[in-house]
Amino acid sequence: MIDTADYTPIPALLPQSGPLHIGIVVPDLDRAMEGYRQLFGWKWTSTVRARHELSGPCAAEAELHVAFASGSPHVELIEDRPDTIWSARNGPLHHLGCWVSDLREAGEILTHAGFALRGRGRRVGTTRFAYAIYGNENGLLVEIQDAHFRPGWQAWMDGAT
Repeated sequence: MIDTADYTPIPALLPQSGPLHIGIVVPDLDRAMEGYRQLFGWKWTSTVRARHELSGPCAAEAELHVAFASGSPHVELIEDRPDTIWSARNGPLHHLGCWVSDLREAGEILTHAGFALRGRGRRVGTTRFAYAIYGNENGLLVEIQDAHFRPGWQAWMDGAT
């Protein structure tokens, strides 16, 4: 348990270079995108389907199907991948995510704040880790993303329809 007298909110701890996002695991990505489009009027990026590998305590490899809602709030939908860290077994809210300039430094900050590394992720076939996932004792997952990849992400977001 974190002593609240020494508690500093995550956004204040991590130097960010972009907006926070919320990751939600859904059983069917296309149906969820259409449902949220109707409910909230959200516009969506194209769906990305790519194999990702996660090394570390929650090691896994799976083809992820994801899309982002443009505008605010930034919502990422991830299609359920049972028996992986991307599973819906713990409920739909998967993670809170943010961009960081240094994955290693941000990871050390999260570790000091009581989070444990769950894994480092990247697309299969690439050499550079694009993100890392940390979790705390309350089940909260925080995804930190390498700001090096933000321009490509922003171009994808700008193409939302």
